[in-house]
Amino acid sequence: MSLPDNVVRTADVEMKYDSPAEGFGCGDISFESLPLDQIGAHVEEIPPGAATMILHYHQTEEEQFYVLAGELTVRELERGADDYREYTLRAGDHVVYPGGTGVAHQFVNRSSAAVRFLALSSARNPNEVAYFPDSGKVLLRALGGLFLVGDGEPEAIIAAAKARADARGVTTLTEPPAHVASGVTERELKPGFYGSQLARPVGAKALFVNRDRMAPGAESTLHRHTANEELVWVLEGRPTLHQRDASGDARCVLQAGDVVHWAAGGPAAHRFTNESETDVRLLVVGTDCPEDVILVPDQTRGVVEAFGMRGRLQSIDFWEGEVPRRVP
Repeated sequence: MSLPDNVVRTADVEMKYDSPAEGFGCGDISFESLPLDQIGAHVEEIPPGAATMILHYHQTEEEQFYVLAGELTVRELERGADDYREYTLRAGDHVVYPGGTGVAHQFVNRSSAAVRFLALSSARNPNEVAYFPDSGKVLLRALGGLFLVGDGEPEAIIAAAKARADARGVTTLTEPPAHVASGVTERELKPGFYGSQLARPVGAKALFVNRDRMAPGAESTLHRHTANEELVWVLEGRPTLHQRDASGDARCVLQAGDVVHWAAGGPAAHRFTNESETDVRLLVVGTDCPEDVILVPDQTRGVVEAFGMRGRLQSIDFWEGEVPRRVP
C-alpha cells in the first residue's frame, strides 16, 4: 500500500550526520517533502560524548523537544544566573522553551548510547534575535547572521563572555524544572481513547503537544482545522489513517516513526483507528491559533474554541435577529 503525499516514513529516510566543531555533532532527519509552514520539525540524534546546539535562547520563537530514545543531558542558564544547571531527560519526557523567557539551553549526550529526539519550533520569524551567552554573540536574522554588539574588539568581547562562562559552576538537579513534562498522567477522553497534554501545562504558548493512546478498536473523530497546522508522529503501534477530501476517502496503515502533516485550512478531514491487537501511541503537534475552528464533517458540527462554543453549524444572515434600536 503506497503512502499519501502528506506522510513521511522516517525509517526509509537516511540520517545525515554533521560534526561542525570539536565536541559537537548530531544526525538529522528532516521532513523536506512536507510543506511545513507554521511548525518547524525534524529528528536529531546525538552520538555518545557529543553536544548539539550552542547554548542559546530565542526572543520570539518557541522551541520544544520530545525525547524518543536514550538519555539526554540538558544544560541551561537562566538569564542573570550565576551558575548553569543540568538534569537528565529520558524517553517520553518533553521540554518547552517559549520565546522571550531567557532560558538558554544546550543538549549533551553523556550516556553510552545514542539519544534521539523530535525537535519542534514555532513559525520562523524573519526578524528573530537570539543570544549566545557563552560567547556573547547574537543572532540578528534580519541582517543575515551572527554579530557581536559592543565597542570593543571582537576578541575582547568573546574573551569577556568566556571568562564569565568559566567562572560559572554547575548545579545538578534531581528533578526537572517546571518547563518539563515528565511522567504525565493520561486521562480517558472517550472509550478506549486516552490522552495527556504535554506542552500547555508547562508553559507553551505557540504549539500544543499531546500524547494519545488508542486501545484496540478505538478511533478518533474525523475532523479538520481552519487555522491550526497539525503534525502527528507515530510513537508506537500500527494505526490506520483515514482521510477525506473532495476526491473521496482514502486509508493507509502507518507504523512507528511515520509522521503525518496537515496544512492550516487544508481540505482533508482525517482520523485514526486502531484495527490492530495492540495499543497505538501518537504524538500530536499543532499550532495554538485562537481563531481556529474545528470542523466535524460527518456531523456538520464545529468547535469555536475562542468562545467555548460547539454544536451544529447553521449559516445565518448578518441582520437576522437584530432588534432595531434608536440611535441617540
